[in-house]
Amino acid sequence: MSIAVVDPARTAAGVHYTAEVQLAEPVRAWLNAQKDVVALGDEVDAGRGVADLVAGFSSDARLPTRSTFSNPLALSVLDKAQEPIAESQLRAWAPYGWRSLERQIVEPLIAGGHLEVAYSPVDSTPSYRATLNASDPFSSLVAVELKLKDWRRAVAQAGRYRLFAERSFVAMPAPVMSAKLETEARRNRVGLLAIDSAGGVEVALEAPESGPLQPARRRWAAEQLLSTVRAPKNRVAGSPIL
Repeated sequence: MSIAVVDPARTAAGVHYTAEVQLAEPVRAWLNAQKDVVALGDEVDAGRGVADLVAGFSSDARLPTRSTFSNPLALSVLDKAQEPIAESQLRAWAPYGWRSLERQIVEPLIAGGHLEVAYSPVDSTPSYRATLNASDPFSSLVAVELKLKDWRRAVAQAGRYRLFAERSFVAMPAPVMSAKLETEARRNRVGLLAIDSAGGVEVALEAPESGPLQPARRRWAAEQLLSTVRAPKNRVAGSPIL
């Protein structure tokens, strides 16, 4: 069990949660207290719903200074070009054809200084090499879905976050916790965070850790988190969509 109490001024009177956004502060404090957390983003869109909170963990406390790449194809090209790669190899791999890859991905990466091109002195055939290490900046991701009452929907949403996160939690007020909720959470392999009226967070059910179900989406989610940290969104976790 892990307990994190925030804002002592609220402890004496307690809090009756009436909006999901109120749950974000204690959960954010709990996540920030975890070992090796280096990034925390609100409302992170990983392509399968928008997670209220996503935390990135790494043993390296320094976040990369590189640009972020939210396009999975750009990430794939940069991964392949960590060592020089011949254009013929990229042509053979291009998922939607070379012309599309060249126009939409390769040329913008070259223009941005992220990819450089060299020509063979023998036959002038081009090859490409990445100018930066665009590897995943996080060793693991933890996603959290905040909900006041609708625990079935919360568990379903948190279950979808397992596509990109190594662990996924549902965070709800402590009085909402029940045996039925725990059974459903176990079935969907997600954890439960109980938030008490003093702003404390208790791990009511630990989330089992496993590899993300879709590694490509995991890479995209990491870039989205990095982007969110660099340029915070106006919407904070749990706020309604207007």
